Amino acid sequence: MKKLSLRPYHGVIYLCKSHDEVRKQYKKLLGVDCPHELSTAGQYIKIEGDEPKDAIWLVYGSKKCYLAHEYCHVLLQTFGTLGHDPTVGDGEPFCYMLSQLLLES
Repeated sequence: MKKLSLRPYHGVIYLCKSHDEVRKQYKKLLGVDCPHELSTAGQYIKIEGDEPKDAIWLVYGSKKCYLAHEYCHVLLQTFGTLGHDPTVGDGEPFCYMLSQLLLES
């Protein structure tokens, strides 16, 4: 598992290498088995904190293209939580953050 910051936005991503790791991290964080049906291609699960800055995202992608797809879900929801339109500034903040996450992966 690798931790990726969503800086300058709120939250952190736990990049998991497998479905088993997603399940393991979910149980470690919440103390219960993961109730989500996990996709073979990719998955994201948001674990809410007391505040938006405390959000943890469990993310898995079997290929880079699936990982990019899951990161888009994370970023769209993160921007939505902040009330930020991801198309503002020609979408540059969204696109920059997506490429940064892929580089760090």
